[in-house]
Amino acid sequence: MALSPEHFELFKKHLRETCGSSIACPTCGQSLWSIDGPVVMLEYSVELESAVINGKGAPVVVMTCTHCYFVRQFAWLPILGHKVTFAAPAEDDSDVQR
Repeated sequence: MALSPEHFELFKKHLRETCGSSIACPTCGQSLWSIDGPVVMLEYSVELESAVINGKGAPVVVMTCTHCYFVRQFAWLPILGHKVTFAAPAEDDSDVQR
């Protein structure tokens, strides 16, 4: 699903304010991205050779490096201005923001 022109501008504004003018791919170093979303990323668990999808998910905007196809995801609801409560991090979370 493509972002509307208004949502695309909102996402670009978010990127400029939080990431700066250029975002290099952590895998290949290029700065050429394809942007798509919002899409819903489903929560799933893997059991042996199958995946179990339980229907929970969160909308994200997806950026894909057009050189190596590395994928970045951005939570969409906070960018829209919605208050979001994230699940409590694991015990060893000294570098995780709450």
